[in-house]
Amino acid sequence: MLSIGKIAPGQHRYYEQQVARGRDDYYSGKGEAPGEWTGAAAARLGLSGQVDTEQFNAMIEGIDPSDPELERRLNPRASTSKVAAYDLTFSAPKSVSVLYATADAATAADLVDAHERSVRAALQYLEDEAVKVRRGKAGAVVQPGGGLIAAAYRHRMARSLDPQLHTHVVCANLSEGPDGRWTALHARPIYQHAKAAGTLYQAHLRAEVRERLGLEWGDVHKGAAELRAIDAQVLKAFSRRREQMKELAAAGGVGLDTKASAEAAALGTRDRKSYDVDTVTWREEVRARAEDLGFDDLAITELLLDGRDRLQVEAPASAEGDLVELGAELTGDSVARPNLTALQNSFGTREAIVEVASAHPQGARVSEIRARTATVLERQDVHELAPGQGGPADEARFTTTDQVTLERKLIAAAVRRADADVAVVDERTLERVLAAADRPLNEDQERAVRGVTRSGNGVDVVEALAGTGKTYTAGVIRQAFERAGHHVIGAAPTGRAVRELHDEAGLPSWTLDGLFLSQMTTDQPLPDGTVVLLDEAGMASTRTSMWLLEAVEACNGKVIAIGDSGQLPSVMAGGWMHAVGQRVGDYELIEVMRQRDPRERRVLGLLHDGKPEPYVDWLDRNDRLSVHREPADALSQALEDWVDAVDEHGLDGALLITRNNDTRAALNARARAIRHGQGELQNPRTYGSIDIAVGDRVIARRNDRLVDVDNGTRGTVTAAHRGGIVVQTDSGSMRRLPAEYVAEHVEHAYALTGHGIQGGTVEWAGVVAQPRDLTRGWAYTALSRARGETHAYVQAIDADRQAERDDLAPHDAQEDRTRTRVLEETKARMSIRDDEDLALDQLTHAHAPDRDEPTVERTVVVDTQNGEVTPIADDLAAAPTAARARLQRAARERTRLRTIRDGLPLRPLERLDRAQDQRVRTLEQRDSMAQRYADLPAPPEPTLLRRAPRDEQAAERTRLRAGLAAADAQLQAIDEQIDTLRARIGDPEALRAQRLELADATKATDRDHQAALDELVAAEIREQPAWATRNLGTRPNTPAEVEAWDRAVRDVTEARLTGDPEAVIDGLGPEPTDREARRLWQDAREQLERSQRALGREAEGPVGLDRSR
Repeated sequence: MLSIGKIAPGQHRYYEQQVARGRDDYYSGKGEAPGEWTGAAAARLGLSGQVDTEQFNAMIEGIDPSDPELERRLNPRASTSKVAAYDLTFSAPKSVSVLYATADAATAADLVDAHERSVRAALQYLEDEAVKVRRGKAGAVVQPGGGLIAAAYRHRMARSLDPQLHTHVVCANLSEGPDGRWTALHARPIYQHAKAAGTLYQAHLRAEVRERLGLEWGDVHKGAAELRAIDAQVLKAFSRRREQMKELAAAGGVGLDTKASAEAAALGTRDRKSYDVDTVTWREEVRARAEDLGFDDLAITELLLDGRDRLQVEAPASAEGDLVELGAELTGDSVARPNLTALQNSFGTREAIVEVASAHPQGARVSEIRARTATVLERQDVHELAPGQGGPADEARFTTTDQVTLERKLIAAAVRRADADVAVVDERTLERVLAAADRPLNEDQERAVRGVTRSGNGVDVVEALAGTGKTYTAGVIRQAFERAGHHVIGAAPTGRAVRELHDEAGLPSWTLDGLFLSQMTTDQPLPDGTVVLLDEAGMASTRTSMWLLEAVEACNGKVIAIGDSGQLPSVMAGGWMHAVGQRVGDYELIEVMRQRDPRERRVLGLLHDGKPEPYVDWLDRNDRLSVHREPADALSQALEDWVDAVDEHGLDGALLITRNNDTRAALNARARAIRHGQGELQNPRTYGSIDIAVGDRVIARRNDRLVDVDNGTRGTVTAAHRGGIVVQTDSGSMRRLPAEYVAEHVEHAYALTGHGIQGGTVEWAGVVAQPRDLTRGWAYTALSRARGETHAYVQAIDADRQAERDDLAPHDAQEDRTRTRVLEETKARMSIRDDEDLALDQLTHAHAPDRDEPTVERTVVVDTQNGEVTPIADDLAAAPTAARARLQRAARERTRLRTIRDGLPLRPLERLDRAQDQRVRTLEQRDSMAQRYADLPAPPEPTLLRRAPRDEQAAERTRLRAGLAAADAQLQAIDEQIDTLRARIGDPEALRAQRLELADATKATDRDHQAALDELVAAEIREQPAWATRNLGTRPNTPAEVEAWDRAVRDVTEARLTGDPEAVIDGLGPEPTDREARRLWQDAREQLERSQRALGREAEGPVGLDRSR
């Protein structure tokens, strides 16, 4: 694959020794291959052939290496850059490397040539797509760069001396822009395209090897494949470094997924690479080791002969034939099969390249894959989204007709069943259920219960923040529907959520997949009027949820989707819950009860809504956030605090949380070691590859009805024997797990990932993460698990997956990152969504015209299953009704928020803020005067024989004393004012948080109001109501007249709906009394008159009172 390293200024001399050392004796049998110039920019400078040390160093320092004097600096500012160069390392699959080291010279030469051609092809892709420079203020303008100046060094072995064919393409941090200036590379695109470039290299290499040697490749996994004929045990034996790191991690080191989680293991096993190893001796050693593993000369000969036979019977596939096969395999009737929109609603060119390349298990050249990808993206059933929809603003994104059609069907199924009068609980029954509830419902919960049981909608949505009591609320909803005679069942995407519905809400429940399989195998419809409570609906995939909505509609039943669209999303393409809630309305559970500290609840709510600054600052102020330069220090501190938390809250009350599985495994290993040292683990036994002892914390990882556990069931081991273990689950029940299940599906649970703990609650949580881990949904999920204290341990180093490179290259350059910078990066990362909008909404946004355009019609034409061209908006005929309901809710919410704001002591708070600012300024002035006073020379002292000399600073001393006294008096007055205001306000911090929440809520409500208003305006223009045609005529065709007609209808509709969204009237309606509404009404009337004059018409009546349709 391709990994990327950074070379800092000053590090390049060491790097040159490490990477290019030994070239002089390469052809005599020692050392590695000499460096060769490569890259489009190098070619333009006339650089070709072998690289020498002076040229290499000049390139790194930003000097033109083609200059005979090595003095001409290409970029005068290169010396100020923190990165001098990048090391793009292309590494062959282990099977190719082993065959290269053990086969005959001709075969080895074929493999080397195939590898080098593949590197050049992948590098060409990077130069075409990822080499960029920045121009303009703050580098806001990204422009194509003129290629790379690079030196390519091919190596045969890893640092462990295991066979590992790889090439370091060391490129200067320079490229020439269209304006002829040489400046630093824009690094982000290079990292963004790294996966695609690595996948292209692998596919090209597979094609080259297949064409030359006829060898067959195995399945493609993460873009790469191994030669099918070479046994996996051979490959494992020649991966000594990785195995050493695994052993160290298992013994209590750290994980291996990233440098931040693998650095300790890497350093603990790192060897200095020997560059003067004799090639003959090295090959003999490798062959001897291979023979011991059964991969001897006979096996190699048979492998190569099989390949030659294959070449004789198989005609080489032409590029065109290969593409046709790919078209049938990948695109067929729909690009969505198998992978492009399986896991996400949209995709970029890079992801399409990866999928197209991976669809060639026997390989394809880079040019073929890029051509086929372009063909895929130009198909009629692939639709381009607007920039910034579903991905970076500068990246084109796409979706498919298959995905849009699926989402349209789901949305239409929900919208058309609004007000369907299904599953309505009568008022008397509902009141009885509410009165008999185990504990009183809060206002949010009661509103949700009343809403979903009385709405009559076929689909209702309940958005519930973490810790708001949604499962208890679901139990009350169940009781209401059951009391009314309905059949009620539960469903959820995960087994853990199913268990909670069953245990806490009293619902017979199934996973979504289990329910689907049950219905498919029995072929029996759901009972008439079935009500399905779909928990964790935000994690449910669109495809499975569509089936559920159709099945429930068929039995005239109801789906109640409960979840939090702000937590971790579906692992498959999803996001429908929030979209349905926007269209049909939703109920919200926002009163969090999990966290005991009300201030923590408030700032967590802001984090959930994408405002991370208050939460991070709150953690920092309360000593719950630590930043660690060394990753191992973060783990050690987290474990030390975890031990204290276990002492205080018990083993099941304290939990460590991290994002990647390697760090989780390392934390679990070290936690077990601590427990073992404390004598808490007894009677250890081994089941498969896992050691389990009495006293261990474990988690089940597979649903199994036979042993009555779910994926996510946690507990403590109370017995361990040859036949299995006994676990006391956190709910108090006992489960016997057979040894076979333990070996395959049980893991230690001192530490879990964010996905593993979603929905769970503990007393204390320690979150270990790097800034890049803390995306919005993941951060909120991980940081909202504890009732008591949550601590964050942030690892400062984020080192571009150095573990993948550690056996191939020196460590990356690491700049010193301050605590302030790390926290800024953490906050920025917490603003990035984990999920994306539906493809349907992204497509609608892509085609929605600007409000100043002549039309606001929002229709998107796509191919349907019968081949017809249909506007999406026409499928949603009920949308205006839903939009009017949203507008009314938004208007009521605006009034409610305004009332709350008017009732808060915000003016005293503003006075308090001004007083505190004044106190800071006054204190600064006083400190300055005090410092100047202290700096004055001491006054002269009298002696026994004479009076004291004249004090030259007496006046200044007097002035400063007076100033200090005045400042003290002013500070006292300010403090008294602050005390008075504090007494009036109560808790200023709480009020400030509430003010911020109100501001955010008001902005969100205003956005909802405007979105609903825009939708209703679009419908009004599309429908051309009677009042509009009577006053303006039918909608004209010429652009100028269309603009006049649309503007009048838009302004009149906005004024009418803003004045009274509840009223059902046409035209402007009567002049409102509210000042702001009256101003809009008057402006709309004037616009109507202007448009009438522009269209050559006069009003036929008082449009302000027009009620006809």
